[in-house]
Amino acid sequence: MDMNKIGDLANQHSDKVNSAVDGAQEQHADKLGEHAGLVNKGVDGAQEKFLNDSEEQSGGTPA
Repeated sequence: MDMNKIGDLANQHSDKVNSAVDGAQEQHADKLGEHAGLVNKGVDGAQEKFLNDSEEQSGGTPA
């Protein structure tokens, strides 16, 4: 499987991945103690960079 296909699959399912990651952040934030904010900020940045929703990529308005 080439990297373009992997990227396409990630983008097709980005809403599900984002939802699962957001749930994990909420569930485990207390375990990160004083670093929770910094870790969550990094995770949110990675979600924005790597998991674009399909509307954003097609020029539409994200939901």
